[in-house]
Amino acid sequence: MNWLIKRPTLLVLSLISLFSCDDSNDLGTTYDGKPIEAAFTDSVSITASTVLANDSIIGYQRGNFLAGSISTEKFGTTVAQSYLTIRPTAGSITANSSLDSVVLMLDYNDYYGDTTQNYTLEVRELATLFRADATYYTNNNNNIEALPNLLGSATFVPKPKSTNSKTASSGTVTKTSIPVRVTLDNELGQRIMSLPTATLSNAAEFAKTFKGIVLSPGANTKLALGFAPDADSTYLRIYYTSPDNKKQKYDLDINGTYDRLNQINHDLTGSALASLTKSGDALPATATGGEAYLQESTGIVTKITFPYLAQFREKLNEIDVAVNRAELIIPVKEVPFYLPSPAAYLVETNATNRILKSNRLPRVIVEDPLETISRGDNAVQAAAIRYNKDKKAYIINITKYVQDVIYNKPSVYGGNMSTSLLLVPTSRTGTLNVNGSTVQEATGLYSSILQTSGANGMKLRLYFSKTN
Repeated sequence: MNWLIKRPTLLVLSLISLFSCDDSNDLGTTYDGKPIEAAFTDSVSITASTVLANDSIIGYQRGNFLAGSISTEKFGTTVAQSYLTIRPTAGSITANSSLDSVVLMLDYNDYYGDTTQNYTLEVRELATLFRADATYYTNNNNNIEALPNLLGSATFVPKPKSTNSKTASSGTVTKTSIPVRVTLDNELGQRIMSLPTATLSNAAEFAKTFKGIVLSPGANTKLALGFAPDADSTYLRIYYTSPDNKKQKYDLDINGTYDRLNQINHDLTGSALASLTKSGDALPATATGGEAYLQESTGIVTKITFPYLAQFREKLNEIDVAVNRAELIIPVKEVPFYLPSPAAYLVETNATNRILKSNRLPRVIVEDPLETISRGDNAVQAAAIRYNKDKKAYIINITKYVQDVIYNKPSVYGGNMSTSLLLVPTSRTGTLNVNGSTVQEATGLYSSILQTSGANGMKLRLYFSKTN
């Protein structure tokens, strides 16, 4: 059945026909003496397009440390590098010791692209400090820079999610991840070893000698990795020998809560999305073979519109119909080297593809049952939409949203709901916290190809109860 009836005189007849032919069944109950029946449809009209989102993307203290370069037919070329501050761990380094080596260890479990190829990670020294009065976006590093000379580099074939196993005498098996090891310039170690103990206990004074590092992909690198900032096997360590000929070590602190930034450069030239040249541009899915696209950290999102949903509300109220459940199904294509985002969320948008906000907070659609929305100054909460690996789809319960649209109810933000939504990807699978005036965060580089049309296309499943 198709709900796209343009003549009002046919609309009610169409709905009555719909409920009688789409798997109706007697619920065995009555209301005001009338039998109640259930009805179902998945033929609600939906249009989709890929949008280059207007809102800037926060890259400060978000996700893993990203470094790499990936080029694909769908998304063009994306280059990521990470700026991170490093602090001392107090303590002291034995005087008159001799340096052995300086080693950077980075745990990684996120990967994007072909991991059968060599990957080169380059490490440089951070040249400037972060400013407390600046807002750091993925496409604007506010003049955070790296010194030109390499501190070190490593070339290897990545083995994400691989582990080493160690069996203790008790028989307990411990599995640890296999981090990348980068040997850094000894000059850095000598510089730090020369510092007095007082400086090693003062982060501000220490930063005058060593501010941090910048992680970048080497030439010809064709994949990206996400390095875990708070893993046990992520650290910068100085190995040295004390005057009594004992092997010693001094660790520098790498922490996800310190100043850090993922900078993302994205070039769509030659890709399926090449026509998206400025913020707000949209490309209909009909122009890309029925596909729409999502990519974290780059502003590539999918706009979903229900063009006729609001027009049904008065007609549905004239016949006694209640929306019991509304479920949005968004199939994801399986394509090599395109890994779907683990989660996403929906936010209201308008004709110019701007994220709608209320009191500077984005109007995020909340998954049913309706959860409490924080009205504080810092965050609004929304349930994450998780990718279902078995069904290869994002499946979203949007009953409250559909009810508000159909019955012209005010939303939790006030005013009417928009019939257009943006699907925004994220690696964060817990409750989403959205800061102030922005809704997008640089959490990863996962990319999703959505199937919007055809037998296995995007669908809105509506379940009704009605009286005869």
